[in-house]
Amino acid sequence: MKKRLRKKFRVGEFREFGFEVKIRLDPALDEEAHWEFLDRWDEEFVDPNGLADGGTLGPEWDFFVWKATRGTLTEEHRKLAKAWLRQAPRVAGFDIGPLRDVHYGWE
Repeated sequence: MKKRLRKKFRVGEFREFGFEVKIRLDPALDEEAHWEFLDRWDEEFVDPNGLADGGTLGPEWDFFVWKATRGTLTEEHRKLAKAWLRQAPRVAGFDIGPLRDVHYGWE
């Protein structure tokens, strides 16, 4: 495949990576506290780092995080997420997955 097409389809050296985040909040929290936490996550971690996320909410939140504009995440982004979650109140636990291809890595 020609370089122009690899870039267009984001394959080869143009692949873009993101990672999965699973967050478990304190089970004693009410629904309003869950939404407050989500707002804080977006305002303090996602938005300032030029990221986007999407996923499911519930007892365990399962998100996929990727670059909001064209580009890729790195191990440094994973470290930033770990650091933010370690200091965040109300987090009972979390798991951060390895970097995966944003466009072809969905399982």
